[in-house]
Amino acid sequence: MTEEGGGGGPPKKDPRNLVPFIPAAEIIKTTMTRETQKFIIDLTRHYLEEYRYTGWVANTIRDRLNIQTYSKGWYVFAGYYFYPCVSGLKGSILWMKIGEVFFLFFKLDPRMF
Repeated sequence: MTEEGGGGGPPKKDPRNLVPFIPAAEIIKTTMTRETQKFIIDLTRHYLEEYRYTGWVANTIRDRLNIQTYSKGWYVFAGYYFYPCVSGLKGSILWMKIGEVFFLFFKLDPRMF
């Protein structure tokens, strides 16, 4: 697979080569470690500050660390590029691709904010 840059963004990568794929129907609800929560918050901050993917999809992150509830405590983030470093982390995380957009679903402890 070749890597291509587009519009000044990072090169496109297929996340299936980086982390195990968990279908949305098989969400495993576990408690995230603090390390996992910090990673998700850092990832969120990076995307919001660097790419400003806001306002295109219902239930996406709309502003810096203003996370919208998705369903029963789950949250969702959408972006064209997805670099999850979650393969070594445990928690309630899954991703899926719809068209050209990657969706990252995760559970966080609201007290982190």
